[in-house]
Amino acid sequence: MNTILFVIICVILYELIKLNNDIAKIALIIALALIVNQIFNNKIGRDQGIGTLPGFIKILLVFLGCCVVLIPEFYSDNSFRTLLFLNLAIMITLCIGDIKYQNGGWKYYPELQILPMIGLVYLLVNFPKDLRMENGIVKSSVDINHWLILQSVILSYLYLNTSNFRHIQLNTLATAVLPLMYPLGEYYSIRTVTLTVWLISYCCLRYKDYLCLNIKWTAPVPYVHHPVSCL
Repeated sequence: MNTILFVIICVILYELIKLNNDIAKIALIIALALIVNQIFNNKIGRDQGIGTLPGFIKILLVFLGCCVVLIPEFYSDNSFRTLLFLNLAIMITLCIGDIKYQNGGWKYYPELQILPMIGLVYLLVNFPKDLRMENGIVKSSVDINHWLILQSVILSYLYLNTSNFRHIQLNTLATAVLPLMYPLGEYYSIRTVTLTVWLISYCCLRYKDYLCLNIKWTAPVPYVHHPVSCL
């Protein structure tokens, strides 16, 4: 998906969700359907999505985090903090490398990213203990503005420098940058909307690749007539 179109969709969806929260539920149902479809149709062994163990875990954590933030019935302070902590923690594994299922087994691919790994550890060590959401606004007893900004900076650097997001690098970068365009109190509200759109676009892209791969392997080889010359 074109990055400009991606940002426009995120902004429009966020404004619509503020008017009617049921729109968030519809978007998350679509994302869930695509994730389930990804599980059943993407035969592990590809180099993206369910083919990578940390990537697949990250997708599940992102989806659960979006549900907790965007659906009031699912929200609790503890679940919000736990899922946010886990989402940041799993990114550390992407700073070390990736684990992909290929040729019938899991294989480790090292890719060390020192700076974002140090930054993520800093974020986890200084994780606000009473971080919470109230009516879509993130709150804490301490000033967390610098912590939120640093989070976007670290994630942006990681998205630009790791190969895990090379197919949708700019869209992934937008999920970290766009929240800074809004008041920081709305940081996680807008970020979860961008991540929901990201999940939908990512799973659609992977399913498109899956269909193309199957067509490639199942399409009949066209017969080409080669005339025989008479000697």
